[in-house]
Amino acid sequence: MKRLIAFGCSAGLVLLAGGAAAQTADIGLAMTDGVTSVTAGGATTYTIVMTNDGPDAASGVAFVDTLPARLTFTSLVTPGGWTCTTPAVGASGQVQCSSGTVAVGTNSNFALTVGVDAAAPGGSTVSNTVAFTASDAFDPNASNNSATDIDTVIAVPPPAPVPTMTEWAMILLTGVLAISGLSMASRRRVQPAR
Repeated sequence: MKRLIAFGCSAGLVLLAGGAAAQTADIGLAMTDGVTSVTAGGATTYTIVMTNDGPDAASGVAFVDTLPARLTFTSLVTPGGWTCTTPAVGASGQVQCSSGTVAVGTNSNFALTVGVDAAAPGGSTVSNTVAFTASDAFDPNASNNSATDIDTVIAVPPPAPVPTMTEWAMILLTGVLAISGLSMASRRRVQPAR
């Protein structure tokens, strides 16, 4: 008969079967696009880093990034050993990635490029969060299991107006052209015969 030993910690309860040590792995996530503002109608690239600070390897690790309404998927560059699903290009939705095993000391880097809605109002913010969703190992530190990047939107300035003539300017120009035409006609009529 197996003996179960239970002990508590700040992150939860670990059960050990037959006194064997449980697998423990501190999985962490970080994300940044390296800027504090994005331009409406432009794009930005997030660097997502998944780490395993041990002390054990972790299996069945997964995370998700649910793109907010003002962001749409463009591309994702993934490291080896990871499988990801993404929305269609130009669509919002979830970016989900998983790995069979994440070794101790691993730093897995992802490059997620997204488009910013051209209609996003200037001064609004775009908040994007990536979150750890699964692991077969016990994680003793829940404080680093998600990361959020917040940017302020810069609106695209409207195109400069094309200068137009006022009604009075049009009347004046018409008059100048008429006088100029009459003057040239008069000079042609009074030229002496050669």
